[in-house]
Amino acid sequence: MIFFIWIALAFAVGMIAGRRFDRNAIGWFVLAILISPLLAIIFLFAAGRKPPPPPEAIDWTRINWSGETHAAKRRQSILDQTNPRHTPAALPKKTPKPHWTTWLWNV
Repeated sequence: MIFFIWIALAFAVGMIAGRRFDRNAIGWFVLAILISPLLAIIFLFAAGRKPPPPPEAIDWTRINWSGETHAAKRRQSILDQTNPRHTPAALPKKTPKPHWTTWLWNV
């Protein structure tokens, strides 16, 4: 029984690390299993949030929020201008891939 509580608390530490502190959830989960969930959460709060990268380290040309590359967007805009059949309404919609944790909530 204590083993399952230990694993559940370690899982909670991993989820908190990943969602609230932008840290590696699996690494914090393993750390919580090895030392203790209580010590791991104390270390996590002591470490704090991961600092954002400096602005010059971000390649702004490669960031997009639709899941397509910059070159694919450019090709699509050229196709839209040259051929009316290639309008976004005529093209099939891409369905986003589900997040790997969605199966947990659908059980």
